[in-house]
Amino acid sequence: MAPEIVRKIEFCGPPTDIYASGVLLFTFFCGQFPYKGQNDKELYSKIMAGELRIPEHVPFGPRGIIAKCMQVNADDRPTAGDLWADPWL
Repeated sequence: MAPEIVRKIEFCGPPTDIYASGVLLFTFFCGQFPYKGQNDKELYSKIMAGELRIPEHVPFGPRGIIAKCMQVNADDRPTAGDLWADPWL
């Protein structure tokens, strides 16, 4: 879940979808979800803190896109157009 969903605040759909695409890319390249917790509270705390650690084996192109997509602040995330303009895509 995107941080704005965890916080239970009103949100705009596209940035939340961009966050979800970052989670999917992370999972594709790493074989696991970006955040883990012993319980929901711990998991949500990690999501909201945004302390993302992308393993070294993830190539440079996808690494950058994942990091951009998974910004805690929805306003800092790229748009779909920004992503299509990325050379890796």
